[in-house]
Amino acid sequence: VKPQNGGSSIGVYIVNSRQELEEKIKKVFEIDEYAIIEPFCEGKEFTLIVLDGVALVQTEIEFAGDTLFDYRKKYLATGDTRYHTPARFSRSVIQEIRSQAQKIFALLEMRDMARMDGWIMPDGNIWFSDINAISGMEQNSFLFQQPAMLGMSHRQTLEYILNKKIRSGIIDASKKDIPIIFGGSSAERQVSIMSGTNVYIKLKSSKKYRPVPYFFSRNGKFFSVPHFLCLHHTAEEIEERIGQFQNPEYLDLIRFWQREILPKLGIDLSEIDEPIFLPEAFTMEQLAKKYTFFFLGLHGSPGEDGTFQRKLDKLGVRYNGPGAEASKLCMDKYETGKRIEDADISGVRTAKKMLVNTDDGAEEIWNRLMKKGFPQS
Repeated sequence: VKPQNGGSSIGVYIVNSRQELEEKIKKVFEIDEYAIIEPFCEGKEFTLIVLDGVALVQTEIEFAGDTLFDYRKKYLATGDTRYHTPARFSRSVIQEIRSQAQKIFALLEMRDMARMDGWIMPDGNIWFSDINAISGMEQNSFLFQQPAMLGMSHRQTLEYILNKKIRSGIIDASKKDIPIIFGGSSAERQVSIMSGTNVYIKLKSSKKYRPVPYFFSRNGKFFSVPHFLCLHHTAEEIEERIGQFQNPEYLDLIRFWQREILPKLGIDLSEIDEPIFLPEAFTMEQLAKKYTFFFLGLHGSPGEDGTFQRKLDKLGVRYNGPGAEASKLCMDKYETGKRIEDADISGVRTAKKMLVNTDDGAEEIWNRLMKKGFPQS
């Protein structure tokens, strides 16, 4: 059950009984005057971009948990969702989906671009469930991820939509290479993916600097990665793709689709901004010999708590943000508050704080709070 006029899976519900239908349809009517009821669809879900009548290679959507690809799964980085570009379908199935999408694009007299969502049903039939005239345009959306697999940058993708052609990337040797470090193993690694990729994309337009993305893996290695990998939604996906690139067949598959699709778009392989290459592993010491400055896009430990900063200081490499001691202090919210209290600066205050650990029981914590004068409401 879903709104007639809506998108992004907002107000979409699965119902299995009359009682559930009565309950959920009321929620839909809070959003829209009309509700659509459709049969539940099971199979393999995909989405693909069509540029000016030429279908790219679809992305397979895999998710765990319940069976609805809802708003949270679509837009929030979560380990429950995986995007596989290219889809893990046979070449013949990928070609059939592309062919049907191109026919739909022509039949509906669409132009410029579209995103088409669909399913491969258990019996092998292909269903197209949703035609989007305007695709999402966040930095790692399918509109950018699928062209990135062909080597196209954000700029080139948008230029193609506007002009049906692109300007080839010109390498300016006078620009200074700046490594952008993102990823990591902390609970904030997904935010780091967004931060690092955003910095990388913004710096692409710089006349002075050339950003070079480096993914910091959970095993402590720095991987040079192509633009295509930066646009994956989670750190786990990026690590999986780095592993896939170690298989020569994966890179051969991407090369195949480049040769298949780029000529149909009127784009020569030499014109693309973002070549696809095999990720290479480095240590911090090796990168320190290549660069004099690191842009840290990491969140949490060890990139934000002074650990990296201390190592970079020893290696004589400059970086953005505060030094090792200030970074360590600011990561510790309790110690930061204590320092502010001890400084006793007029007009500067901090919230009252008390440290507890996993061994403390609720009653013990409550009694300590009362003794320290915490308000009860």
